[in-house]
Amino acid sequence: MRDAKRAAAEQSLLDAAEVELAAAGYAAASMQSIAARAGVSVGTLYNYFKDKEDLVAELMAARRTRLAATLDEVLAQP
Repeated sequence: MRDAKRAAAEQSLLDAAEVELAAAGYAAASMQSIAARAGVSVGTLYNYFKDKEDLVAELMAARRTRLAATLDEVLAQP
């Protein structure tokens, strides 16, 4: 249960980061603005990601995985 809760919280943070990065751009998006968008303290965000680069790397990896799964589903259809 604890792992599922942590994974859900991390996903929520990644979703907030995606929206903030799309709205503000990489240079203008800060850990503070991402935390605010997620509705958490910046300290909470740092409990999950060591810095903005780490957060963006995790976001890109998660989205790449999701895209690959979607492509596999589409390609598996007759």
